[in-house]
This record gives sequence, C-alpha cells and structure tokens, in this order.
Amino acid sequence: MMSTPVIGDRYWRGFGFGLIVAFLAFLAWKTSGEPWCAPSAPSWLPWAEPEEHCVRERISALAGWGAVIVALPTVRMLAKQIRDADQFHKQTIAMAMEKQLILASRTRRRVNNEQRRIDRIKANIANMNASAGSTGHPTMLTQATAKMVVKLAENFDERDFDEFENITFVGATYLRSVRKALGAAQQIASPASKTSGGTTLSARDLNRIDNAVTRAQTHAKRLEEHAKRYLKRWEG
Repeated sequence: MMSTPVIGDRYWRGFGFGLIVAFLAFLAWKTSGEPWCAPSAPSWLPWAEPEEHCVRERISALAGWGAVIVALPTVRMLAKQIRDADQFHKQTIAMAMEKQLILASRTRRRVNNEQRRIDRIKANIANMNASAGSTGHPTMLTQATAKMVVKLAENFDERDFDEFENITFVGATYLRSVRKALGAAQQIASPASKTSGGTTLSARDLNRIDNAVTRAQTHAKRLEEHAKRYLKRWEG
C-alpha cells in the first residue's frame, strides 16, 4: 500500500505557514511609517489631479510573488503525491499480474526440463543411427529412450503451455502441430517403453520420432524466449 508521509507533510505545511508570517511581517514593517493612502506630488499639468499612492496597491503588486513563494511547498507535495500514486499503480498492476508471472516462471522452468530431456533423446537417436549404420543391424529403440519420448509427449500436453500462449502470442498453430507430431511419435515408442529389451524400428519410424523431437525442441526454445521476455517486461 502507498505510505502516507506524515512527517514530511507537517514540515512543509509549517514551512509554508512560516513564509506567510514572514511575508506579512515584512509588509507591516515596510509600511508602518506610511499612511494608508497619500497624494502624490502636484502635477505640472494644470488639469491633472494628484494621484493617490496607497499601501494596498503595494500589497497588491507583491501579492503575486508572495503566492509563488507560498505555493512552492504545495508544488513539492503534489509532485511527491504523483510519484507515490505512480508507485501504487505499478504495485496494483503487479498484484493483478501475479498469476501470469507465476505461470510464465513455471513455463520457463518446465521448458528447461523438457529441453534437457530432448537433448538426451537426440543424443540417443544419434547413437542408434550410428550403431545401426556400422553393424548393419536393424535400429533398436531402447526402453529408456522410448520412455523419454512418451514422457515428452505427455508433458507437452500440459495446460500451462496453453494458458501461457493465451497471455502472450507465441504462434497460432505451432503448439498444435508439435502435439500432433509428438502424439504420432508416442504411438511408435509406446510398445518399446513397456519392453525391457526395447524394440526394433524401421528407419522411417525412427525418422518420425526424430522429426517430432526436433519440432518440440524448436518450440521449447520459442516458449523459453517468450517466457523470459514476459518476465523481464513485468519484473525488470
């Protein structure tokens, strides 16, 4: 909540009151020996009448400068109130955006976890391709790699990704197409994830898994970039 500067306000109110008192005292001293109104010296024009010089005219002339001096503390207090109101407005927005900030932070954290999983899957696929190419044997999808592919597909179905893309534009169809590709890869990898020895795969099926994981990797990087940018905008 916005704090009320009690001590500062008292000080500046006292300062303004002191200026007023000092100004009035100066006028009283300056005009103490003069009559309220006095005629000017006779004019050399025969038809001109003497003018009056009154203390009230001097007071009226100095009133503008006095108002400026007295208004300075008020201007200072108004400027501080504007700064406080701006800070309060920012805090209100931050409170309203708390849910979105938590969502963006959670999305970034989950994307980082999935990127590490993707790196391991990509490394295993590269090793499988190298082994099959050197031995001439069919490609073997291990149970551990198959489980990671299944888990990757499940995690990309999390609602957090949908909710985050609702508050910031990441792409119109990217997530949908990535989920579709991962769903197909999950179907291929699912039998191997339940077999301790793994299963053999055709080059076509392994390529489909590799392509799906690559698309997930690209979208994960895109999500991470948008999450960082969103957090920097509201927290920085």
